[in-house]
Amino acid sequence: NPAAMTVSGILAVAEPDRLSEVHAAIDRLPWAHVHFAEPSGRLVVTLDSADVHGAAEQLTQLCTIPGLRSADLVEVRSLPDEVESA
Repeated sequence: NPAAMTVSGILAVAEPDRLSEVHAAIDRLPWAHVHFAEPSGRLVVTLDSADVHGAAEQLTQLCTIPGLRSADLVEVRSLPDEVESA
């Protein structure tokens, strides 16, 4: 039986000349996923965590990445223990 999960949507902004470095640093985090990045430095990221407290800790850790100007929480969704498939 899979555990409940919280997914957080983040809009992050990297210094444009450090975008590749920031993208790579996020990719190394097992709970973070970059879904979109543009040359201006904006990135769309999701964070997977067990609960909202874990998500807050992850966001704090994400903000320590050198070259990342900001990371704003856009949305948080808690998924149920069981998700029915179609």
